[in-house]
Amino acid sequence: MNVTMEIDGVKFVCSARQASTIDTLCQTRKGGFASVKGYVSSSSGEKADHTVLTRFSTEKLYGRKIKALEALTLNDIAADVAANPKLSALPFGDLTKAFEDRKAKEIESMNKTLDGVRDDARRQSHDRNYARVTDGVKVHFLTEKRGDLTVPVRNADGLPIVKNIMLTVVGISKNVLTEGTHKVVNSGVPVLLSNVMEKHMPKSTKLKTLSLSEDNFDSIVIDGETLMPKEFEGDFS
Repeated sequence: MNVTMEIDGVKFVCSARQASTIDTLCQTRKGGFASVKGYVSSSSGEKADHTVLTRFSTEKLYGRKIKALEALTLNDIAADVAANPKLSALPFGDLTKAFEDRKAKEIESMNKTLDGVRDDARRQSHDRNYARVTDGVKVHFLTEKRGDLTVPVRNADGLPIVKNIMLTVVGISKNVLTEGTHKVVNSGVPVLLSNVMEKHMPKSTKLKTLSLSEDNFDSIVIDGETLMPKEFEGDFS
């Protein structure tokens, strides 16, 4: 059975199971810990148990990360730069400029989000295909390609349909149960610098999103509530 929900002016449909799970997550304590058992990464296939911090303010986290990036110097990441052939081959002047440019771009992007500016294609796609439920919880709609755009699939009433419920978390610890296969990507200098800078950020600023469905985790314990995969299953009808 499908249920229509409206949150912050956004209407969508989901299964009764998903609606109940959304309500449960909204009632959990902010800034609490959760245990996610047997989560399978869609990118690598890795299966792991995660202990995470949940239901926090992304805005406050971005504020902390901006301060950490502003304080980061090229000297702080020198060892990682030296260990990377592509970065270490750059003349010092070029490396310095690339570092400052990339740092400024990342800070600018977070400030743009904090200021509510949503005028680029990536953010507009996110706004079409996801909906915020509450701090640390959002839903991802069932989507389809229409020309160059990815857009939500809509039911007979014109409402988007929830595919997955997503938790935004900060990782505390991870116990790998099954190793995954990580794709080797020939990244350019800007992305390599972003990866190195991220490595030097405080753990409390490192966001991760867990996209939860009926077939990619074993259980979640959050604020005393135990949620099972069946409770995240959609109907898509």
